[in-house]
Amino acid sequence: MADKNSLNTVNDTRSNLVEKTCKLYDDINQINALYNSISRNGINDNLFFKLMHLNIRSLVHKSEDLLDYLNNFSFKYNIIGISETWMNDDNIKLINITGYDFVGKNRSGKHGGGIGLYIDNGITYKTRDDINSISSIELFSIEITNDCSNKNAIIVITYRPPTYDANMYLQQIEPVLQIISLENKLVYLIGDMNINLLDADSNASKFQLQRLLTSYNLSTLITTPTRISLNKNSVIDNIFTSEPNAVELCGTQVCDLSDHIPIFIIVNMKSNRIKNHFLKEKLYSFTSERINRLNEYLINMDWSNVLNCENVNVGFQRFIEIFVKNFNECCRISSARKIKKISRDKLWITDDLKIMLNRKTKLYTKYLKNPNIENLIELKSIRQSCIKF
Repeated sequence: MADKNSLNTVNDTRSNLVEKTCKLYDDINQINALYNSISRNGINDNLFFKLMHLNIRSLVHKSEDLLDYLNNFSFKYNIIGISETWMNDDNIKLINITGYDFVGKNRSGKHGGGIGLYIDNGITYKTRDDINSISSIELFSIEITNDCSNKNAIIVITYRPPTYDANMYLQQIEPVLQIISLENKLVYLIGDMNINLLDADSNASKFQLQRLLTSYNLSTLITTPTRISLNKNSVIDNIFTSEPNAVELCGTQVCDLSDHIPIFIIVNMKSNRIKNHFLKEKLYSFTSERINRLNEYLINMDWSNVLNCENVNVGFQRFIEIFVKNFNECCRISSARKIKKISRDKLWITDDLKIMLNRKTKLYTKYLKNPNIENLIELKSIRQSCIKF
């Protein structure tokens, strides 16, 4: 029971929101009806980002079936991620779909594996070679260039064969997430990791993946089974994102293209939720008073739930939950007025420099009104002083 309670910690609220959204759809017409409703029958189609992933197990043999499947939707997916493409450089021309570019990474030296992205050819994008080159696992990423009103989006697709050690795999994922986390962009991590997030048992790989997602502020979107067999249901294909609150539709759709079920999300790129999240900055203050209060909170905290836990992964997850909660309570600035003031203030500008800058502005105005040598010399002098300061 303890394991179940610790599956979601820092991201509990967001995960609960997504769980209400993620559904298994038996009929594509159900998805079409919902999309037509939110997009006003396609009038606002350009406001929505549509993303799908499928482990297809041989794209060459199923590309025509994939096209037939996509034609059943009333809308066009912007990105279609494919894992286990089983492609090589010789058959890449056999899987073209009109209206899409295809980019990806083939497995070299042996059969199987491979990942790729069908990209709507109306999208402006670039391949992130800097990210793709730092890992030896099957991973490929692109960056979508959005207009100035929206952040750029980084799409990362990955596949882990069942025989590849999960711990080593996640260790190679982390440097990728580290780079992306510094760029202040939307993130969509998609693929088949062969790590079952539906597993109720103590699963070290599952907890390790969840810790990694929590560390980089990524939320799990798919909570319904993506692979169903006689003996077991599992969620091994998934979509993780930095912006779960903008997801309008999310789920899996019954399809016989593969023994994996397609997964999809539809994101409202212009919703108030995504805009407000962008504008809501998380600022912290580390005054002596706040740090002392944090220390006091941590000292007086009941840690028995952590110390007496026999599972080190669960114990660590509980520790992180307690620490983050107290850290935010003690150090996070909650006043919107203070956040706005701190964001506007340039802390490196001292009072003396402000006086000099004001004087420079007055002298510049004086020079514009009366552009003579004397005023120009005086203006250049104050400019030099500001630069030296």
